[in-house]
Amino acid sequence: MVGIYCAVAGCWELYGGKSSKHRFPNPKKFPELFQKWIEICENPEFNYKTHEEIYNTCRVCSKHFTANDFQENNILKRTAVPHVNVAASQGTSSGKENRPVPSHTEQGQDIGISSIETETSSEGKENIPVLSEDFQDITLTSV
Repeated sequence: MVGIYCAVAGCWELYGGKSSKHRFPNPKKFPELFQKWIEICENPEFNYKTHEEIYNTCRVCSKHFTANDFQENNILKRTAVPHVNVAASQGTSSGKENRPVPSHTEQGQDIGISSIETETSSEGKENIPVLSEDFQDITLTSV
């Protein structure tokens, strides 16, 4: 079974890891704040989920908040917004370039490759991209 990762694009913090995870604001009660979290996370998977699905299944890890964002007992303040280690367009670096590719996938799982160009070899055969077993390298193979 694949674990649940932090909803911030590029963050590989696994649910159940060292940092705590926090639910999105309720989209029915706090629609503006919910939308702000969506924008900050820049997660492309949100394009395919309803607000209710995001609220019920997605979490943001505590690495994206400061101590001032919390009340006692590790509870986020109602007005807290993720702002630490978020996407570059939000003003700080997400560190995406330093994140490893997960070493586990299930069949059909998106591994973050949106498109790859194919080439034609000198023999007229098409070269297609093939992902290595460890999911680290892509090579072109003639077919």
